Amino acid sequence: AVGLWALAGSTGYRVAAYADSLMHAVDLVGAEHVMIGSDTDGFGRNGRASIESPADLRRVVDALLARRVDERTVRAVCAGNYARCLRGAMARRAA
Repeated sequence: AVGLWALAGSTGYRVAAYADSLMHAVDLVGAEHVMIGSDTDGFGRNGRASIESPADLRRVVDALLARRVDERTVRAVCAGNYARCLRGAMARRAA
């Protein structure tokens, strides 16, 4: 799976640009391989960014739904793929 972060250089921490990046990755490798990145320490906290904390990621979901991205893809990219990868990693560690 590919986790994408909202980096200032590529998205300016803007919701629409981050949604663009996610969907571009989906177009390249498929929805089952793309997820929102888990490292959120780098989010912009400068008052000018539209993604400043993990709480703002709900706006990414809203942006994808507004673009008429199907709900299955939104669920996979925004939560499901991360949960699947985390479960797999935890199971391997417990084995």
